[in-house]
Amino acid sequence: MAVEVISIAPEFESILGFLYPNYSFVDNLFKFKNFIIHKEITTKNDRERLNYQYEDAVFISSRIFDEVWTVDVIKQKVLEFAQRRFGSRKKVLKTINVEGKPFVDECVNFMFTGKTFEEEENRIDALFKSYGSQSFFREFLTQCKDLGVNRTVSSMETFVGKVLSDTESIYYKRAKMRLELPLHQNIVGALQDYDNIDPFFVKKFKDLSKLRLLTMLMRREYYG
Repeated sequence: MAVEVISIAPEFESILGFLYPNYSFVDNLFKFKNFIIHKEITTKNDRERLNYQYEDAVFISSRIFDEVWTVDVIKQKVLEFAQRRFGSRKKVLKTINVEGKPFVDECVNFMFTGKTFEEEENRIDALFKSYGSQSFFREFLTQCKDLGVNRTVSSMETFVGKVLSDTESIYYKRAKMRLELPLHQNIVGALQDYDNIDPFFVKKFKDLSKLRLLTMLMRREYYG
């Protein structure tokens, strides 16, 4: 890679550490390659000299620069990174967020998983809608594999908690109509059953242990 001089909003600068994993952020020019630094470039000659003085470096400047890293430019850089990293076939990266840390987090998530938040939200929504049906077993274990056990379990716990609480959300009101009665009927027994599971099994097989709890909460639908 060559020397790059870019203009980028401070709220997006953290993405550079992921796009340039072999570079380090520095405050002073004590290195000649593999670094990212804030330095105002004020003349075209100064810009040209950088090419001879340094290698593989990113200069952040608001005066003279090669490229302005807007949201669209950052998404394109992230997409190119993902294409190099794991052969992503996406041609356009669509994000839910376009500002600050949420946008950066979404980009980083895509860089390392190949999935956008919108895609993950759609999959979590499918998991919620399967709860109470026989397809829930397969859906839950698939999401544990693809999205991670902690993310899947946390999402389901949040979902059940909102179904059991007062909410103005139309989404959860619809879920209440379908799930609230069996949840209330089974919650005490389900928690007691979960407490009786061997702690070693709970630690070693969190996905199966939580699946047992979630299905016991809907015992009538799953066990008759």
